[in-house]
Amino acid sequence: MTRKLSWDGFLNVRDLGGLPLANGGETAFGRVARSETPSFLTDQGWRELRDHGVRTLIDLRCPSEGGYETRFGLRRLCEPVFRQDDPEFVARVRDVRDTATFYRVLVGFSHDSITRAVAAVADAPAGGVLIHCHSGRDRTGIVSALLLAVAGVPPEAIADDYVATRAALEPRHEQDVAGAETPEDQEWLERIHDVRPETILDTLEAVGDPVAYLLAGGATADQVERVRARLAA
Repeated sequence: MTRKLSWDGFLNVRDLGGLPLANGGETAFGRVARSETPSFLTDQGWRELRDHGVRTLIDLRCPSEGGYETRFGLRRLCEPVFRQDDPEFVARVRDVRDTATFYRVLVGFSHDSITRAVAAVADAPAGGVLIHCHSGRDRTGIVSALLLAVAGVPPEAIADDYVATRAALEPRHEQDVAGAETPEDQEWLERIHDVRPETILDTLEAVGDPVAYLLAGGATADQVERVRARLAA
């Protein structure tokens, strides 16, 4: 099997299988995938998603970002990492100008929400799980990093998975930059596309022990073990 997936309409989708484990072996294919919002999928893309074995979709976006209709009876769970209408969150990120700082704010401010998203992977019924936000970069990047860390994937390999988003989204990034109306918009687009390994490594450092982080956020020891079993078995 291959980590890089091709579902029609998607640019940024990959399986979390095939990554090395610190104690030997690798993460299992077909258990968890990560992507941008399924709103981008065509009818063919939805069939390809289903045929990959996905049965549960975990949506990390804000309710204000809009929903989508799943196909083929697939299950969609909404576990927003933050809410854009939360005045405390807005105040926390108002002056943040770099991704690493934004991620550090998220793993602190959204501790419980991130934990619920990880726990949802543990609690998903049989079949593959797809986690996604809008572009599959920030919220999905943080949750994916935690899942992989719990499974036992070394930080360097987690960073390799994270930075793959940059190349995947390059065509859309170029289109967005070309359509930017002001220099400020262009600068913002360049900044959010600057996906660097040190950003997620810094985030993992901020989290500390991923198991302790999840337990403190409300996950049970059984949920943590089921995350590990889903990815590392």
